[in-house]
Amino acid sequence: MNIDPQQVHSIRVTFDAGSHVPPPYHYAYQLEVNLAENGTPGTYEIKYLHREELTEEEIFDEGFTLEDDWEWQGSLPENWREAIKTQIQKQSWPKKPELPDAGEPVLIIRLLDADNKEIFEGSPADPSTWDYFLQELIQAIFEIGEKEAPFFLEYREISSGKGELAIQMEASFAQRTIVATKIQDGKEAGTATPDWKELKQLMKVIYLPDYDYDQARVQEPKKRGKYLYTGEGLWFKFGEGLKEPNKNSDSLERLEKELKELF
Repeated sequence: MNIDPQQVHSIRVTFDAGSHVPPPYHYAYQLEVNLAENGTPGTYEIKYLHREELTEEEIFDEGFTLEDDWEWQGSLPENWREAIKTQIQKQSWPKKPELPDAGEPVLIIRLLDADNKEIFEGSPADPSTWDYFLQELIQAIFEIGEKEAPFFLEYREISSGKGELAIQMEASFAQRTIVATKIQDGKEAGTATPDWKELKQLMKVIYLPDYDYDQARVQEPKKRGKYLYTGEGLWFKFGEGLKEPNKNSDSLERLEKELKELF
């Protein structure tokens, strides 16, 4: 069935990664966004589950802390209210939602009208599409709550002699904007503002190669080669820190091509 997004005044989301995900990775979150015209206030809460089964050392060894649970309450930019309503409108909503198998991830969405009456409750017809959309929304909340910075990437190509090309890209999930800057031999040589819908493909290409953190370097590259910086404070050299996932893949070539074609 179809739902008129203009009738939806709030959306409430609950998600559980499922018991197939072991601690310390197992998490659940709740999200609520008010879609009224007078602003887009929202709340978000994420909790990591069943960690009492682990020692502190086991949690630390997996790269987590003892304080990974997080709560946020605030306002989202207006563009997110429109984005959520567009997402509601273009999706099909099952008349009789089915719950996933035991142990699998559970995504439940509740759509409420102006009187707080339920329009829909259950899993959407296309949960994978909603999962990606909600990941972007949560990333926007992380930015607004200053938990994380906007995504930043730099590609650098150092040729023999003094030739040097840099492509910097920043994606703000809060503002739903992408800004790319081309720098040739230390001077700005162009800017680009790709449409936000291109981000999904860009992210796919960025994370196609294998990242070898043991080969990554903190120091900025000076020697001839091609490098990638992903905002983690580390540089990955093509062919060393950044590798093909298998002998038949061309992920490094695709990544370079995709970034250069932004301009």
